[in-house]
Amino acid sequence: MIDEAKATERVRRISECRQEPAFLRDLRTAALAAALQMPAPPQSPLTKRIGDSGVDLFRTPTSLAVCLPGNPDTTPLEKGFRADCESRIQFVNGRKTAHCLTTELARHGILFTDLGLAARMFPKYVENDLGTALPYTADRYAALQTALWTEGLFLYIPKNVRAEQPLQVWWRRTESGGHLHPRVLIVAEEGSDVTLLLGETSHLTGTAVSLGLTEIIAKSNARVRIVSVQEQDAKMTRVHLLHAKAARGARVEVLTADLGAGYHSADLKAELSGDGAAATFDAVCLGSGQRHLDLTLTAHHKGRHTDSRMRAHALATGEANLQIQTVSQIDKGAVKARSIQEERMILLDPTARAQAVPTLYIEEEDVQCDHALSVGPLPDDPMFYLMARGLSETEAKRLLLCGFLQPFAKALPFQGMVPALDGWLDRHIDDRAKELSPR
Repeated sequence: MIDEAKATERVRRISECRQEPAFLRDLRTAALAAALQMPAPPQSPLTKRIGDSGVDLFRTPTSLAVCLPGNPDTTPLEKGFRADCESRIQFVNGRKTAHCLTTELARHGILFTDLGLAARMFPKYVENDLGTALPYTADRYAALQTALWTEGLFLYIPKNVRAEQPLQVWWRRTESGGHLHPRVLIVAEEGSDVTLLLGETSHLTGTAVSLGLTEIIAKSNARVRIVSVQEQDAKMTRVHLLHAKAARGARVEVLTADLGAGYHSADLKAELSGDGAAATFDAVCLGSGQRHLDLTLTAHHKGRHTDSRMRAHALATGEANLQIQTVSQIDKGAVKARSIQEERMILLDPTARAQAVPTLYIEEEDVQCDHALSVGPLPDDPMFYLMARGLSETEAKRLLLCGFLQPFAKALPFQGMVPALDGWLDRHIDDRAKELSPR
């Protein structure tokens, strides 16, 4: 049960401390009222995890740490991806610690700033689109996130502007608790093109809960490419909602790399409302130890001649539990829609669990849908082939795991990111291969 008085005071303090305009204050208040009226979600691994964590989402923090132990400027994950990036924002425990935008991008009218500042300085760009891709009325987590978000990003790309270099935003967290919740709003005007990297890392002193929400508004013939990478602490419980709206001829491409620990529930959805709109979701996931991942990829086809592809590859070791669901929803009238699903999951330990759930909701006859899935251990024949040619069991497993995961690097929208993702995957593949090596 939510303490209404405590929740109201917390939301009031967030808005007051951030000096938010009336429209944003009213949105938070309405979202909290909706959350209070919604029934508690049914018992599930996620609700149990949040309940067992003892984290109070409405507690006001008493202090704010500002950096990780050691070097406050980089983590191994950030270091690789930041090598050639000149436009980036960094948040550490809720505080913005870095903000850079190249003169060239600024000259073209691109707005790349924290969401709270954008709401105060450029309200006309924020008010019309905030909460339209995922309204707070959708479910309780969307309502709570809308009421409680504390650190955010606003990215606005004007009409026909192409950002030649990717932009990056990083969230780093060491604080426990339930008071830090990132929010992202991306608005791509007609004919624009942009690539954004969303990175999250945590190294926690205690249990924490994070509710994250990303909205993408891709207008006619716009192209938005998102790379989402995260490496979370085992003490983290993370809920991530990413919803996109694609207008006529727009294209949304999302690559998510989830190699963290802890509990992660993610819902990624693209609404293809305009004729000729397209969306792709590529997901690479790895679970070890007590890792729990619940990932849903959804393509909702509303317009004609729309196209979607959802592809997920996952590895599970130890006692990890991974569930990945792909959903193709095709409305009546979405003629010539095309949707492809692919789920491949490898179990590297008999105690690991993985479940692939392809789902189709089709209300139109003139469409094309395909799905393929496989769940099982590493195949014996390639292992035998590689070991017969002199490779050790660990080396053979490593080579097969590389072949299984690293093709996702080629799906990156900007090839300068490939070495960073390759190196990141190599590091985790080495860890898994060592775990699986003979004693």
